[in-house]
Amino acid sequence: TVAVLVVAVNGLIHAQELYRRMEEGSSRLRATLATAVDGIITINSRGIIQDFNRSAERLFGWSAEEVIGRNISVLMPEPYQSAHDGYLENYLQSGRPKIIGIGREVVGLRKDGTHMPMRLAVGRVELPGELLFVGFVSDISDRIELEASLREAAENAKQAAAAGLDAAATARL
Repeated sequence: TVAVLVVAVNGLIHAQELYRRMEEGSSRLRATLATAVDGIITINSRGIIQDFNRSAERLFGWSAEEVIGRNISVLMPEPYQSAHDGYLENYLQSGRPKIIGIGREVVGLRKDGTHMPMRLAVGRVELPGELLFVGFVSDISDRIELEASLREAAENAKQAAAAGLDAAATARL
């Protein structure tokens, strides 16, 4: 009886230690997701939003409570909105990734209806009995504006240089 009691107490202590470690890991993960600069959105294999971090709330203007349980297409403008579930279904049937593991530039749809140029990277997570996709989203509006400004400045410089050449040629005549 004493041996059984010792084994039971030992097992209970070990289980409590494992539970404590699991809780610490879970707390660290929640803290990481909550403080990430990028929006982090997790969806299931049907395209339903499972998690939506604070940065995603800031970027898209939706609260997590408003979007969790809804299809991810709510964050996409047309024509991507209508086509998304088909893309997901194609991946699930073929297993060929088109965007998984590849960062790309796309346009997101904010709650207020405005479009947001963004960088999107999608990862795939297989858990026991569940397939999840995790999207990492960065707003690239500032970079897009800077690139447009630089293109405009380069075009203006090119036109000024051409005008200067024309003026110099006219002066020689």
